[in-house]
Amino acid sequence: MYELSLNTIGNFASVIGAILTVLGFGFTLFKIKKVRNAAESARQAAIETCRSIRRFDASVELASVVETIDEIKRLQRENSWKVVPDRYSTARKKLIMIKLHHPDLSNQHKRIIQSVIQHLENMESDIEKGLAKEENLPSVANLNILLSEQRDKIWELATELRIKTIV
Repeated sequence: MYELSLNTIGNFASVIGAILTVLGFGFTLFKIKKVRNAAESARQAAIETCRSIRRFDASVELASVVETIDEIKRLQRENSWKVVPDRYSTARKKLIMIKLHHPDLSNQHKRIIQSVIQHLENMESDIEKGLAKEENLPSVANLNILLSEQRDKIWELATELRIKTIV
């Protein structure tokens, strides 16, 4: 009888041990899934943080282009024609770099930037032609009106990117 009850107790303990092992394994799998979900959430947050930083960087770089365009307008008002083409070129280079180094920009943003690049190139070309002939330089008022329109497009884009960074 004593032997039977030890055997029964041993069997019972084995069954309890097996049940606890299965429960422990299930609990471990549950925790692994929870940790995996937390890691995925952290990865997504890191990706979004990187995108936000890139949008902010793009907005700062676009603000720099706005400053360059304002400088071009001032130089044109002062008839400093010899340095103006270089400033146009600088503004275009900055825009090209922004377009290429910020892959998160939407297609619409890239189209706006490309449009401004094209306008700046056309204006620079007109000025270069006028300088080569030493006459027929484009009207400062007309150039500055066009530049203001382009500057406003860039400023709107910079502001939109900055707002998306905050939100």
